[in-house]
Amino acid sequence: MSFLGASSVGNGPFSEAITYIDPLANGTACQRDLPFLTALGVNTIRVYSADASQNHDTCMKAFSGAGIYVMYVTKELPLPVCVELGRSWDSLAWT
Repeated sequence: MSFLGASSVGNGPFSEAITYIDPLANGTACQRDLPFLTALGVNTIRVYSADASQNHDTCMKAFSGAGIYVMYVTKELPLPVCVELGRSWDSLAWT
């Protein structure tokens, strides 16, 4: 289950997000969503944006208490960087 925060998209060549709303910093939203996540049997969520300067205690304690793991995904390399490094994202990368 992905737990997404809202973002606004920039006008850059790759339409990268320029601002993020940290979903784990909103304890009220986490408390609101938790009953639905547990009813669905969710045991892990994936978070795509988090602001290290914000407090995540309420959400993290709520998810932990419900037995839900939180995976935070760091920002992926943009495609031009991958190309410059000679890397590709195909099945061979995982063998």
